Amino acid sequence: MSKAHGAYIETELFESEANKSLTKAEMRIYFYFLLKRKFGQYKGKPGKRSGKVITNNGQITFTYAEAEKLGFPRPTFRRAIDKFLKVGMLDITRQGQGGIVEDGKITGEATLYAISERWKNYGTEEFVKKKRQKDTREGRGWAVYHKKKWNEKAKKTEHG
Repeated sequence: MSKAHGAYIETELFESEANKSLTKAEMRIYFYFLLKRKFGQYKGKPGKRSGKVITNNGQITFTYAEAEKLGFPRPTFRRAIDKFLKVGMLDITRQGQGGIVEDGKITGEATLYAISERWKNYGTEEFVKKKRQKDTREGRGWAVYHKKKWNEKAKKTEHG
């Protein structure tokens, strides 16, 4: 018989302002992050509480390709991650290098995530704000577009 697998969410998180601020799609994506947790047992000191601990926190991967397979467009997935960072439900422990799927394998490094408890202070002065690092890689995304436009404008000015 196989073990049941599911996502556990504490009542405190469920009723939090951070959780209430999520859209339906963001909630669904967050549950997928929770499903990626792996747990191990820890034993407290005698007479103290024992329980479970996330053993892969900070090592959780959830790629854009996976999100797309689950029906989430890339912009929706990106906005969800930004929201989780903003409200303290997730932290990025390593910024990935934008992997490309080739022959079913992802090249490059995937972004690593940690389930965060910063949400407990969301909306208070003690809240620690975090956001995604700016992507400064050459040859990617809007940087390429704007560089091309700038070069075209410079050429027109030289010849104009």
